[in-house]
Amino acid sequence: MGNSNNQMSLRPKRVIDPRFSKALEEVNREAFVNCEQEGLVVGRSIPSAKTLQHIFSVLQLPPNPKILQIGLGVGYTSAVLSHVATEVIGIEKSASLANAAMENLSSLSIRNVIVRLGEGSEGSPQDSPFDIIVVSTPNVEDKSVLLDQLTPFGQIICVEYADSSLLKLVKYKGDGHHHYARTEHGYIDFVQNKDEILIEL
Repeated sequence: MGNSNNQMSLRPKRVIDPRFSKALEEVNREAFVNCEQEGLVVGRSIPSAKTLQHIFSVLQLPPNPKILQIGLGVGYTSAVLSHVATEVIGIEKSASLANAAMENLSSLSIRNVIVRLGEGSEGSPQDSPFDIIVVSTPNVEDKSVLLDQLTPFGQIICVEYADSSLLKLVKYKGDGHHHYARTEHGYIDFVQNKDEILIEL
């Protein structure tokens, strides 16, 4: 297991890799917001494009990365990631959400996302190592298992609880020697308009 060091980042102007910008343009978010999967209702947490821009501005995108996403939901973030990755593994603990994600991804003819049902904190060791791990839920507090599934210079981008129940964006970056620098990148909002989440009933 690697060690992590805490650092506070300055807040530079957010610059997003053009490959991410193109991916955001190519994926229709409304196809996920309007999901009609039985057992799900519309609510508030499919991340907005603005939120994903914030997340992507923190990442250094290597050529042809392999990406793990924890907290797949109905598949929007993984759909965007599929346009910049050779392969995306999406972990979701809710069977209803995982099924909705598979239907959504199939409807968009996305073939390089593999959906796995399971606990996000366990990652996907059989598919590791990963260049990037995106953790879309703040409930994975112990990152040690995920850190062990990174490539030597891999990155974890995640949300963690801050004061007053706010969420902050945090990045862990490997140095090639099993040490990981931890940097914070401001608050992040996963709760947008009231029509933007799918909740399992």
